[in-house]
Amino acid sequence: MTSFQPDLTPSRRLLLNLAGYLGPPAIVAWGATLRVKLPDGLPPPFVHPELGPAIYVCWHQCLLPMTWYCRGRGIGTLISQHADGEAIARAVSRMGYRPIRGSSTRGGAGAMQEMTAAVLAGSSMAITLDGPRGPCCVAKPGALYLSHATQAPVYAIHVRMPRAWTLNSWDHFQLPHPGSAITAVWKGPYRVPAEAGKPEIEILRQRLENDLNQLRLAPLPDAPRS
Repeated sequence: MTSFQPDLTPSRRLLLNLAGYLGPPAIVAWGATLRVKLPDGLPPPFVHPELGPAIYVCWHQCLLPMTWYCRGRGIGTLISQHADGEAIARAVSRMGYRPIRGSSTRGGAGAMQEMTAAVLAGSSMAITLDGPRGPCCVAKPGALYLSHATQAPVYAIHVRMPRAWTLNSWDHFQLPHPGSAITAVWKGPYRVPAEAGKPEIEILRQRLENDLNQLRLAPLPDAPRS
């Protein structure tokens, strides 16, 4: 994990330590009450890791149920270098993820190098396309540049939460009600040819953004519980 120690007051550090310690069991207990529906199953590399690493992307608003469902698989995940990201990094590490600290504005180059090395070594990666500060549901190109460097496929995943609290935040972050049903849908794979340049990657970025928003807005079919 990328080493990053923000300059924090003692009280702030205590709160971060508590969040990193208490967050994982709370998320696991809350997630265990959810009813998961998978109308399209799961992306093939998620079910069959022998197919090789993949890059999974979603909108920031889906982060909590995604974190719960995909835990314990050693997936790398990009976490902001802001102070609040320290608590998230500690929590997801305890849930079996590999946190990599950085974003499009801070630590981006080093984080991209670390993610590239991790994927080439066989680790899948999870990235919120519009994180860490938005705009909401507008894709940034980092996941596609990672795919370009590693030739790993990209899969777009969205979690629909009909019964959820929606926070008044830039990402409209959602917390599904305990005991409610959530539905995960996906598209892919998206592949970035090794010879692709910036214009081709921008076309793919627009396509990925449009497809993920279609998953977010489209009506969902009924599906059995997983």
